[in-house]
Amino acid sequence: MKQDLLHIKKNTSITDIICFLEAKYKYNNLNYQKVYYQFRKLKPLLGPKDCYNFLCYLEEKNFYVSKDVHEYDSSLCKLFFASHVMQNNYQHFGDILLLDSTYNTNIYRVPLLVFSGIARDGRNILFGFALLNDETYPTIKWAYDSFLDCHNNKKPNVVVTDGDLALCKRFDNEEQTIHFVCQWHMLRNLNRHFGFMKKKNPVEMKF
Repeated sequence: MKQDLLHIKKNTSITDIICFLEAKYKYNNLNYQKVYYQFRKLKPLLGPKDCYNFLCYLEEKNFYVSKDVHEYDSSLCKLFFASHVMQNNYQHFGDILLLDSTYNTNIYRVPLLVFSGIARDGRNILFGFALLNDETYPTIKWAYDSFLDCHNNKKPNVVVTDGDLALCKRFDNEEQTIHFVCQWHMLRNLNRHFGFMKKKNPVEMKF
């Protein structure tokens, strides 16, 4: 099936691709998301069509959406979105907010900011996502302000972030919210930048 995807034009709609694959291999009910992901992984379509389709999908599923466009060419540069389930999750479990940003982990190579928390049974639950054009302080501030607008300005009691300077700056003077830096990220960064010292002269690090 992968070979079939390689020979399909990148502008072909996913619906047409699924119809073709189901007819050729006599499959029924192929998973739309899996086919879409595999096809776009092989043939990324970087431009307004994917963006437009995604926005239409969010609107169709009644997601809360906040977006910011470039002032010169009206291109999309920031996007926050959350489903009704995510909004409901935050109303019940929004005392603790976990913020984690990833970069270069998707085919579009744009930062993804994940808003999540912890349910009563210890499961991680989602509160929202933000696709951003950079990870500067104004952009992070926009994303968090959009998050608060989505959740009726309910602020968390505790925010846990990685060591990103823009994230830390956003919560330096935040009232009613305690900010912690994730220990796992701290230890990972220590090992990344000072791991060579442990090889030369092993030292027990205690926190």
